[in-house]
Amino acid sequence: MHLVTIDYLIVAAYFVLSIGTGLFFARKAKRSMRRAEVVTDVELTELRYAGRPAAFLRGFRAAYLGLVVNIIIMGWVNLGMAKVLSGTLGISK
Repeated sequence: MHLVTIDYLIVAAYFVLSIGTGLFFARKAKRSMRRAEVVTDVELTELRYAGRPAAFLRGFRAAYLGLVVNIIIMGWVNLGMAKVLSGTLGISK
């Protein structure tokens, strides 16, 4: 597969637009979170939904992101490192 100059320009434009869009919305979220005087997005969720269900939602989301998502990410990183080590040093998985 041979990439032409236009292909590189399209890929570069995609990355620039993606980074620009991400920075724009991060600044918008930062302003609203600063106005609401919260630190995390889970606190913002608890402010939006009041009462005991909001506290349960906050705890569930914290446990889900803290346990399930992080375990998946750590496994993904370990698999990647195993592939790098097996390719460079010849160490098997």
